[in-house]
Amino acid sequence: MRKMLQGMRKEDWTNALQWLGYTVGPGALPFWGLYVLLLLWARQITLIQFLGHGELAVYSAGLVATAIPQLIKAFRGSPFGPPMALFYFAVAHLLLSAVLFAGVTLTALPGLPVLDLDQAVLIKLSLVLLGLGLVIGFLAALLDSYMAGPGILAMQHAGEDALRAQFKKKLGGAHE
Repeated sequence: MRKMLQGMRKEDWTNALQWLGYTVGPGALPFWGLYVLLLLWARQITLIQFLGHGELAVYSAGLVATAIPQLIKAFRGSPFGPPMALFYFAVAHLLLSAVLFAGVTLTALPGLPVLDLDQAVLIKLSLVLLGLGLVIGFLAALLDSYMAGPGILAMQHAGEDALRAQFKKKLGGAHE
């Protein structure tokens, strides 16, 4: 991991930080937007009322689920070697998020024995999962940016330009 982080270019860090900004900003709008509305309406709400249904676990799982394809893509060409540890950590994160959300959901289903949910543990686990999900997503975005670095993008654009020139040549020759 250290080798990977040291090998990143400035633009890779910028791209990953942009991912983080979009994820925490617009991506978390349902959370912070609701909080702003509650402040606007002068409504008091506890953290347990606000986050006590496993929402952060689902949000965090979404972050990690989008990172997994980026990690799989890195298996094929990362100069740092395949990110196996990060991949397994991401899968474990997804499983824990699913179990946490399922546990919360089961407590609310009618017809089942009443289960006591420790809200404080739920909030702590949810916040830890969110933090880890952001770290996994950030590292995957960083690696993805490196893998699509300027050399690869330049080759892609050169290939497109060559194809465009061939197409124009063929198209121009058909009218002669």
